[in-house]
Amino acid sequence: MTPAGEFRDAGAAARWARNLLYAQAALAAISAATVLSGGFDTFVLSNAELVVEILQNLLYFACGVTVLRWLYLANANARSLGAHDMMVTPVMAVIWPFVPLANLFMPYLTVRELWKASARPRDFQAVTAPAILPLWWAVWIASAVSGVIAATSGFGVDKELLDAAATTRLVHDAFVIAGTLLFARILGRIQEMQTSPEHLRDRFA
Repeated sequence: MTPAGEFRDAGAAARWARNLLYAQAALAAISAATVLSGGFDTFVLSNAELVVEILQNLLYFACGVTVLRWLYLANANARSLGAHDMMVTPVMAVIWPFVPLANLFMPYLTVRELWKASARPRDFQAVTAPAILPLWWAVWIASAVSGVIAATSGFGVDKELLDAAATTRLVHDAFVIAGTLLFARILGRIQEMQTSPEHLRDRFA
């Protein structure tokens, strides 16, 4: 019996999302390099640092759009492959990141459920989620917290405060690099599982 719902090709969305995630990691590395090149004596944005920051913001928006597009398609495709009892719907997979407080844990639960449903659609509740998932989410939360601290520090002329602000900026960039690379790996693996010949055969079994 064919599951309800049409399986849609999410390959292009996955490729765009992964490429933008890699670009985001690269820009974070450049941002860290610009801070290091200026030393910790001053923490005033140079023209180069300002350009990098603007590019990071634009890329963050573009990356978010493509990742959410992929999440919607991947969630719908998991249902098409036979995962009928998923807690998170395709629409809610896109909405949860914007819901205050819930966005601290629901995006993680969304991706964890999607991984399990992609690994074994017809019996995904029995699948054990890999350690890379909580690791990614812990790093991502750390990047968000350090980003807020970095954005609100560095104002003033006290050298110790400026040094602390620069250090916080570097820590944030390091978390962004790790978080984006981890999620790129997760995204790619989910996409591979959903398009495996075994799953595509089972869809029409």
